[in-house]
Amino acid sequence: MDHQISSVGPYILGRTLGRGATGKVKLAYHRENGERVAVKIVTKEFLFSSPNMRRKVEREIAIMKLLDNPHVLSLLDVYETTNFLVLEHVEGGELFDYLVKRGSLPLPEAMTFFLQILQGVEYCHAHFICHRDLKPENLLLDANKNVKIADWGMASLMRNGALLETSCGSPHYASPEVIMGKKYDGRCADIWSLGVILYALGKLPFDDENMHLLLGKVKSGYFAMPQWLPSDVKDLLQRMLTVDPAKRIMLHQIFTHPALTHASQDYVGPTSLPLEQKIARPLDDEPLDDEILRSLHSLGWDNREELHRALLSSEPTVEKAYYRLLSKRKRRRTKGRRSGGGHVQKMDMESYEMLPSASMPIPASQARRTTAPMPIRSSPRSIPVAAQSRSASGHNNSVTAASAGSVPSADPIMAANNSPVLGSTPKKTWFASFFGSYKNQQQPPVGSFPSSSFGTPGSFGGFNGSGSFLTAAAIAGADGAAASPFASPSPSPSGASVPYTVRSTRPAAELVNLLRQALKEQQVVFSSSANHTFHAKYDALDAACAVSLTVELRAHDDVTYVHFTRRSGDRLTFQTLVDSLVASMNLL
Repeated sequence: MDHQISSVGPYILGRTLGRGATGKVKLAYHRENGERVAVKIVTKEFLFSSPNMRRKVEREIAIMKLLDNPHVLSLLDVYETTNFLVLEHVEGGELFDYLVKRGSLPLPEAMTFFLQILQGVEYCHAHFICHRDLKPENLLLDANKNVKIADWGMASLMRNGALLETSCGSPHYASPEVIMGKKYDGRCADIWSLGVILYALGKLPFDDENMHLLLGKVKSGYFAMPQWLPSDVKDLLQRMLTVDPAKRIMLHQIFTHPALTHASQDYVGPTSLPLEQKIARPLDDEPLDDEILRSLHSLGWDNREELHRALLSSEPTVEKAYYRLLSKRKRRRTKGRRSGGGHVQKMDMESYEMLPSASMPIPASQARRTTAPMPIRSSPRSIPVAAQSRSASGHNNSVTAASAGSVPSADPIMAANNSPVLGSTPKKTWFASFFGSYKNQQQPPVGSFPSSSFGTPGSFGGFNGSGSFLTAAAIAGADGAAASPFASPSPSPSGASVPYTVRSTRPAAELVNLLRQALKEQQVVFSSSANHTFHAKYDALDAACAVSLTVELRAHDDVTYVHFTRRSGDRLTFQTLVDSLVASMNLL
């Protein structure tokens, strides 16, 4: 595709910023004013890799079209329906990398980051959208150190207060109700993740090298509270990390909590106009737009007749609110394309109109903030970028999804001793703390892998200005890499088969011994055959968390591929178990 396409719309494509299971992300320049954007190229192979994949991509695009907030990464335009996504170019990198580089954050800076994240999440919840995969790796920083929430692959609408059922996200940040497979309120799950993020500015509250013990800790909600934290911050953490979602603090209560007074006085959040209290007026007297109707269909309105009735109703409906948001965005996009004057302008605040709801109060920030946004002072320190990982022993290891469409992406999970696993930073790297309590200080080498959200191959908003995309940096079959010897497996009748591959220059015999030891450490029952194939089963105390998998090792062109396939059982357990095995085998 690189040899065939040199431009998309008014944008001239430049160097590749990153690669993912969905395709590539390229830096691009507007042909008239030179403005830089990032263009995500979604391959047709990915779109047709499974029957539902195209709809999943369309759904994520539709959700991003609804969002217009300074703390949400912007989707600027889409070309050829789903193939080319023009995204805001963010230069500061991940918040995760910033924490690792700084080593410690003063309390005002840490709480200011947290406040910005809150304001972005508040905006999304006001639009009945929950993120479901909030973590530092999905939080990007612009040149002024302002937070941008990225990666909406797991996002979902909360329609009519309906509870969600899909267990998704990253195990260290997922709420107990999600881990246990219960129906849950996506907003409450996001608040739990926000609590973990707040704590993670020091270290992870729920952490263990053993995956079974990790899930048990999350379910119990037990964590050690650092004694050096101010009492109001401790109280906020305890209320956010409450196991019972019905007793968990609500978003509007967080905004009034005394802990937020520690935020920097240099930062003033975005202003929001009051929400529309009545949207009973009918839509404009013109035919309904098919493109907007398709976007609403992607968001879950499958019954066309019911959708039409809701749009033409004189009663307040969320369908009309979303239709207006999408309609205004389309008008601005069309105007921007005709004028040729730069990228599509973001929606103005008039588009911020939603339904009044007893369970969705008017944003707490709007009553508190009344002046124009002011960025945090820029840091003179730059963010290092990693393109390829090399372990201390000199072995070159990389991780890749083996079959796009059914593969969980590399997910940064922290192991024991605060050692990141699969897709983040080197072992023995400690998260930055609030007050400079920084242990085992170690700078990330050139080669620490960024990542994307669990369960979502690739993402639409995970990149930074220095060329790091939030998926595994090295892809089997990519430029300069040998193709994997594994054929893409056919899914089982239940759709349980999920492949995942790690590539290493270590000899197969050495990796076989390491795998045996790692399986024993994780208390996994297994059998093996002469051709280096392992059949394994993890029996959790909670039967819902059990998983069966196959691990195959193959040598090909001086490279050994370790191929994990989930045959049955819990998807979240499989991802965490694979991450733990990869960490134990020292494949970082």
